[in-house]
Amino acid sequence: MHMKAWIFDDTRALITSSNTDWKSLSQVKEMGVAVEGPPGFLVVQDLQLYFDRWWRWTSEEVSDSFPEPRRRIFDPYLQLARRVPCFSAAGTQTLDARGPTCANPMASSGGTAYNLESPMPLVLNGTKGLTLLTCSPPEVCDTPRDAYSQFAAPLPGRTWDGNAVIQTLLTAQTHINLTVMDFLPSAMYDSCKGAWWPALNDAILAKLAQGVQVRLLISRWAHTFDHMADYLNALDKTAQAVVDGAPVKGGSFEIRMFELPGWQNATDRPGAPYPSFSRVNHAKYIVTDHRFNVGTSNMEWSYYHNTAGTSFNSDHPLLRKQLAAAFARDWSSDYAKRLEPSSTRGSTAGRARQSLDSPSPPAELAV
Repeated sequence: MHMKAWIFDDTRALITSSNTDWKSLSQVKEMGVAVEGPPGFLVVQDLQLYFDRWWRWTSEEVSDSFPEPRRRIFDPYLQLARRVPCFSAAGTQTLDARGPTCANPMASSGGTAYNLESPMPLVLNGTKGLTLLTCSPPEVCDTPRDAYSQFAAPLPGRTWDGNAVIQTLLTAQTHINLTVMDFLPSAMYDSCKGAWWPALNDAILAKLAQGVQVRLLISRWAHTFDHMADYLNALDKTAQAVVDGAPVKGGSFEIRMFELPGWQNATDRPGAPYPSFSRVNHAKYIVTDHRFNVGTSNMEWSYYHNTAGTSFNSDHPLLRKQLAAAFARDWSSDYAKRLEPSSTRGSTAGRARQSLDSPSPPAELAV
């Protein structure tokens, strides 16, 4: 359960990257969306539907309904076998995997009317926009299957968060600004560790070929994953090649690493000036010329497939303007530093090490 969402009565809602603890609220940089409206505010109602679905997930009625908790499928995207809940529709498009072995226990709970194809109206301070709230992993969505809409027909019900992130990138016309703690084209955890997952990279490269300007602001802190800088450097090289050869000129690509002062001294060491798992930009959002996505998930395969999450997606001009200003401030700050080429970094300099074989939970969960 990595989602961070609050509902207050039927008038207010908050979706944020911030965990609810002292460190997150004082030593970690976060981003969230808070909205308030009249009783019955649509955003609040829709978030309540999603909360109720997770609440049902924890019930004995659901847990006792599984003849077998998990089944093994072949994932055609990752090209490997992995385990999914027994009611998951993942992998059924291949000959290597049989279909679900139990009924979907979420089918009887309320689905949403709002998704990428049909976003809800959002009126804030007299200004109109459209919005939708997403679901993750696919098995808790109204349709328990992952599908990127640029490759397949959109699924009915609530949009999967992985699809919403990709569509936010693909609908950009002039620029994309993205900030996140972890950005990797692979899986970091569990049995899929190291699997290649190019969905985000592919979307970004496709937009660069169309002349879009892309800026990525990625966190560097005491628990940055060991190979992330290598992946980012590889993406940078590929992106520059795409820009140079693109038939549509005007595109550009740049990566900067955001470092909060004191990040090297945020450890468990006695007398350390900052607590461990702090001094990091933990925000996760994308803002473009057209829309934005403020989410609770890091941009890596595991968060979209194995972790509870959501995101607030909208084209509302007032919110988009605020988010764009926040990104511009951070991008031009002294804390944003150009990505160093891999050859100029030492074996550990500029990137703290965390073993991917560690049996402990993801470091991000402890922030």
